This record gives sequence, structure tokens and C-alpha cells, in this order.
Amino acid sequence: MRALVATVLCLCPVGHAVLTADDKKSDSDLFQGTWEVVKLEQTGQDLAEVVKALEPTMAFEKNTYTFTLGENVEKGKFTLDPKAKVPTVDYDITEGEQKGKKQVGIYKLDGDTLVLCLSEEGADARPTKFKTAADAPEYVMFTLKRKKK
Repeated sequence: MRALVATVLCLCPVGHAVLTADDKKSDSDLFQGTWEVVKLEQTGQDLAEVVKALEPTMAFEKNTYTFTLGENVEKGKFTLDPKAKVPTVDYDITEGEQKGKKQVGIYKLDGDTLVLCLSEEGADARPTKFKTAADAPEYVMFTLKRKKK
């Protein structure tokens, strides 16, 4: 299980966007706040129950993120491209086990639900689908729900 948690800790998210002319909220604005991890998938398996006791959360503030899993914390900067065919997220990890690495992924945002599918830290290949599989262990997918204040 320790190896699994270490793998999960290595995989985290990114974003920036510009307000439109009519001042609608950008995706970056909508990312802001703290999110609970309600589903965590890797190799096609839901691992949320395995890490549930560690109360995993992802918090976004301005252009930074903090991923917390128990006592383990990863921090960094994120960048979004909401205009890509499938909106993309890029993380620049500045603190934690994977410090100095980048992580790329895709996202979809629907109200208070955010889904992130991310590659392994340091990998150049970006996921193209919101799916993990046994033959693709380099991808992890988070389903997050916005924490109520």
C-alpha cells in the first residue's frame, strides 16, 4: 500500500485563464478553493477507499495548488488551457517528493465537480481521454467535489 500511496502522491494538477469580455468567470476562477477527492482511479481501478482515511484534498489559490494526502503535501503552480480541444492542465511541482518535475493532464469542470486525468510526473505524453487502464499505469484520474464552506 505504501507504494500505491507514493504513486498517488506523485500525481497532481495545473491552470491560468483570462476573463472574457463579458466578465464571465474563467476556468481558473472556477478552480479556486478546496476540493475533496471523491474518486481516485489508476490502472482502471477505483482507489478512493484505499486513501480515504488520509482525507485527500486539492486546493487551488490563484495560480498555485496544494495536494494533501494525510501528512504528505505536494505544492506547485498550475496553468490551464481551456481553449484546447480537450482543456488541459499543467503542473509545475515546487514542493514534495516530485519537486522540480512537471505533470501534464486534461480536465473537465462541471459546477462543483472537477475531473483531472494526469500523466506521470516528468512524462511528456498528455492523456487524451478521461480513462485509466491496466495497460496504462502512467495515468491517474481524480474526481473532485468542491468542499462546502
